[in-house]
Amino acid sequence: MSAAGRYCLVLCVFLAVGAYTGCQQADQVAEIAEGLRSEEEEDRYEAAKRLEEYVHRAESHLDVIAAGLSDSSARVRYRCAKVLAGMEEAAAPAVNNLAQALADEDSKVRYYAAKALSNLDRKAGPAVPALIQAASDLDPKTRYYAVKALGNIEQDQPEVLEVLKSRQSDEEERVSKAATSAIKKVSK
Repeated sequence: MSAAGRYCLVLCVFLAVGAYTGCQQADQVAEIAEGLRSEEEEDRYEAAKRLEEYVHRAESHLDVIAAGLSDSSARVRYRCAKVLAGMEEAAAPAVNNLAQALADEDSKVRYYAAKALSNLDRKAGPAVPALIQAASDLDPKTRYYAVKALGNIEQDQPEVLEVLKSRQSDEEERVSKAATSAIKKVSK
């Protein structure tokens, strides 16, 4: 067999193995995502935690992950918010769920919801009212990502500018710098 023939054979085997592995992982992700529907809290928590490993393959299960933001368990809500944050722009269809999660009683849920929204740029527009509220959260990490999200949305609204200006004097330097940067984006 010629060198070119061997190369083609190796390439075909490589592609076949990759396709097989991809199908296996898709089945595995579907099985894990189905665990979010369990009646047992521990099963739902473990499913959400395991989905973090497959965050870029979980898009087709966005609905069940987003529904997890309303779970009765804060641990499950936090893990689902973390998965959505890792999905970056693919989480855009969950913008309303994420906006609601910004009012969650658990600070980790609010933090990851704000982080997820900061990845959506203008697609996070429907969350502006919730982000304005989150910009005053007690947790500085949540404030930071809420301010960052407001800047990334780039909506020149008086109430957005007002909250961003108020965050310029935030006691957390990271938040105040994010507010200054966001004002520049919004005021273009």
